[in-house]
Amino acid sequence: MTWLKAFLDNCLALISPNIKADRDDSGLNEELLHVDRNSNQVARVHHSADLKDRKINSDYLSLLKRHDDIILRIVSEDGFSLSNASSDIRDNHEIVLAAVSQDGEALVHASLNLQNNREIVLAAVSQDGCALEFASSDIRDNHVIVLAAVSNDGRALEYASATLQDDYVIVLAAVSQYGGALLHASPNLQNNHKIVLAAVTQNGYLLKFVSETLQDSHEIVLAAVSNDGFALKFASVTLQNDPEIVLAAVRQYGLALKSASSNLQNDREIVLAAVSQDGWALQFASATLQNDRKIVLAAVTQNGMSLRFASATLQNDCEIVLAAVSQDGWALQHASVTLQDSHEIVLAAVSNGGLALIYADAYIQ
Repeated sequence: MTWLKAFLDNCLALISPNIKADRDDSGLNEELLHVDRNSNQVARVHHSADLKDRKINSDYLSLLKRHDDIILRIVSEDGFSLSNASSDIRDNHEIVLAAVSQDGEALVHASLNLQNNREIVLAAVSQDGCALEFASSDIRDNHVIVLAAVSNDGRALEYASATLQDDYVIVLAAVSQYGGALLHASPNLQNNHKIVLAAVTQNGYLLKFVSETLQDSHEIVLAAVSNDGFALKFASVTLQNDPEIVLAAVRQYGLALKSASSNLQNDREIVLAAVSQDGWALQFASATLQNDRKIVLAAVTQNGMSLRFASATLQNDCEIVLAAVSQDGWALQHASVTLQDSHEIVLAAVSNGGLALIYADAYIQ
């Protein structure tokens, strides 16, 4: 195989099916081979170790230009196809710029020289913030470029220099876009009130990773549980006994009632909000409220199987058991023996789950 053919075959590996379809075979052949029409022979350019012996004519230079144009078209449509290019192409500013503008991650295939080029890297991180991973260490310490990266994808903070991971403006932009970026901020900023507030507003679970001081901040904890009620688990004991915070938590995630203080597990408003969001939360209510008709009715209406946690008295309440089995026939197993013998209740149960009949009184079966 001649040097020119190998060179052009490498180029063709980049050509997408769509682009190939646009060219007929004869047109493609004319681009690949220079035909000596006088002799009807195909002219071949042979690779020689001695570059001085190679004759580069105007036709060949024109061919190289067309080759670059083809590659430019390809990477403009599929930036990651830069992975198939030669080292010379990966160091071509125009081609690499087109590639990373289409797919920022194509930066991984750029030359080391261009991975250190501000224009190239800025285009890459503006398209995909996490392309910052492939930039040079100097570029990852550039405020403008890192800010553009984390604004596009907060996760890019992981690849910023230690200096910029301690930069208030950059970290704030990162956690506002992706709360989890807080884990890559400096210890100093992980304890910054405004930074943490922005992070937990975006992802409440992050309350788990902040200092005890901030876990005791009413503003921060309220923002966290409003986003993810489960975060109540990580609040201070004091705030787990705060009605406003606990109410916000159970409205978002009923089972957060588990993390509320025993005092608030006996609060009628809070427990009603919890079981209305998830009937299964009835298990965390006080014994007193597990015997409250309004609360238990709300619970079994949302999740019939929560009848399991109702008091024995209410498991023998016809209205409540009927509501439970109408929502989930299997709840019949938690009804009193007396009501398992009720034709109306058993019929409602099997209508909503035929196998519930196994829990009915033997006479009914």
